[in-house]
Amino acid sequence: MMAFEEDVEYTERQIDDGIIDRNIFSIDHIQIRVFLVKFGFLNKLFNHEKQIYQLSHKFLQYANWNPLIPGIRN
Repeated sequence: MMAFEEDVEYTERQIDDGIIDRNIFSIDHIQIRVFLVKFGFLNKLFNHEKQIYQLSHKFLQYANWNPLIPGIRN
């Protein structure tokens, strides 16, 4: 999640590239993107007939994050 910034709109390709660059798992980047949306890490929106993605912090309610970590807001 730290590959992406808050309040920035990303294309599907940009999300895929960010995942591919940091993928340490043997899971396909498309599956990871789908999981990120499904579990609330990313919001998938439609803006003028194109898909965009933005970070979602809905998942933070389930974690005990250290507020000193850059990019994490409570």
